[in-house]
Amino acid sequence: MSEHYARLEKPNDTYGVYLNGEKIAESASVIVLSEFKDGNAFKPVIYFPMDCLDSSLLIKTEHTSFCPIKGAASYYSYSDIENAIWSYEDPMQGVEGIKGYFGFDLRKGFETKSVN
Repeated sequence: MSEHYARLEKPNDTYGVYLNGEKIAESASVIVLSEFKDGNAFKPVIYFPMDCLDSSLLIKTEHTSFCPIKGAASYYSYSDIENAIWSYEDPMQGVEGIKGYFGFDLRKGFETKSVN
């Protein structure tokens, strides 16, 4: 039987999102989601509140994905980067805390880190 779960933490630090070295968002209210499956840990994802990002630069796309422990994700393009950001509009039980938050695809040039 597979063991798959997530843990949410609210760190005390302020975090920033950077794209090509330029800070595009900052928040002291991030959530760090750590995901585990079958004894393996995935790289934690830092989720930022939706209001910390200039929404005029976001375009919701048709792309979706599904995670068995988080639910259905909606995707957004940022500037000219397609499906760069995602959110769980109706997250599953146990990860409800990420509702109203964005995750950034680090493979598309974003970097998230503490600014403290």
